[in-house]
Amino acid sequence: MATIMVIDDEPSIRGLLREVLERSGHKVVEAKDGREALDLYQKHKADLLIMDLLMPEVDGLEATLQLTREYMDTKIIAMTGAQGIGISSISHGSLAPTGLSKNPSI
Repeated sequence: MATIMVIDDEPSIRGLLREVLERSGHKVVEAKDGREALDLYQKHKADLLIMDLLMPEVDGLEATLQLTREYMDTKIIAMTGAQGIGISSISHGSLAPTGLSKNPSI
């Protein structure tokens, strides 16, 4: 199965995602903000990142832009609980609206 990094400043969200992903057989690495995610990604190249956009320190958008500049094949799912954010996907360092895939490959 895949190694998935979950990046969120809310411990309860990280814990919920960890539980669901590990039950599905995935290995999970957690980071509490974008800065920690950037450091961890260099040590643990994850197959997929699930990243909150709004966090303290380095936010998810900045971390996504840095990661995709250095590692262009990085797969990231961006999420947020904030209302009014209308970003569909982030791809190769730019915001790009795309359709959702029912069966994304990891």
